[in-house]
Amino acid sequence: MRRMIFISVFLIVVSAYADKNNPISDLLGRTYHISVKDDYLFASSTAGITVYRLIQNTPVQISYLVVENSGASSLIEKDYLYLFAGNTGVYKVDIKDPQKPVLNENARLSGSAINGDIYENKLFVSLGSGGFAQLNKKDLKVVRYFETPSYCSFVKVVGDSLFVSTEQDGLFVYKLKNMKPSQNIPLSRKVRDILTDKNLVYLANDTSGLVILKKEGEKYSLYSSYDTPDTARGVALYKEHVFVADGNTGVVLLSHEGNKNLKHIKNYNTGYSANKVIVAGDNLIISNDAIGVMVVKITDLLK
Repeated sequence: MRRMIFISVFLIVVSAYADKNNPISDLLGRTYHISVKDDYLFASSTAGITVYRLIQNTPVQISYLVVENSGASSLIEKDYLYLFAGNTGVYKVDIKDPQKPVLNENARLSGSAINGDIYENKLFVSLGSGGFAQLNKKDLKVVRYFETPSYCSFVKVVGDSLFVSTEQDGLFVYKLKNMKPSQNIPLSRKVRDILTDKNLVYLANDTSGLVILKKEGEKYSLYSSYDTPDTARGVALYKEHVFVADGNTGVVLLSHEGNKNLKHIKNYNTGYSANKVIVAGDNLIISNDAIGVMVVKITDLLK
């Protein structure tokens, strides 16, 4: 309790300094992941959640919500945001008014909450060395824990399946109807982000770069790959273009026109370590670690 009070008071002071561009504002600005709702950006930050509003393509900080641990990632469904915050578990936050986010629930779990995804009334959460868990979406009650053979880094609902990434044993595909593994896809590294488009699945596969899977029937097979210079942490699509958040490289821009060939177009230096990328309209939103949130016009990147 004392720790929580200290953090809250300290971050109130931080917020005041942040308005004066004091370096201490790093606690609010340092971002690891971003979720988008309309023209609001919800950054998983050192503070917990830092909320920005896009005003003329410029992110302006409007509010924040302090939690006991840093926010690793988040997920938005309608008026609720689910924040995955390491060893303090999962937080359910009411974001009907982005200027006043309200904490509703908190579930402490047997592991470190890294990310999650939703299927119907279920919330799946990757828990690192704790495997992954299935929670009731409404009240965050644990329904079941699942063991994985090694560190579980990422879970993602893809169609009627749940993709579960492990650090050393590849990617497992579970059928959501019975939660039994139906396939194991060998990968050399852990997956940090997953994006789907039609029958293709794009994986940000750590130091192995970008990996693309193709669904044929009920199975997924390796379709294409591109070894990025640093660590692939996030992936986004815009028409025939693929953007990869690649750590210290910044953003790697590739062209992918429906065949196996991935053509390198350029690297975009973000000035720090790019963690995630999101396409929102004609903008590319970049979670850029200590530099915070970057918003770049995609047309400018494609020039």
